[in-house]
Amino acid sequence: MSDEEVNLGTQKLRGVGRWTVQMLLIFALLRQDVFPIDELD
Repeated sequence: MSDEEVNLGTQKLRGVGRWTVQMLLIFALLRQDVFPIDELD
């Protein structure tokens, strides 16, 4: 499953946003090419 497929499928759930999907990709699906850009403040 691609990152985009995970993104589209999980963001349909109430309360799940971009950050949550990125954390899912990093920690649950062990994707090493994901960087949560929104966290750079």
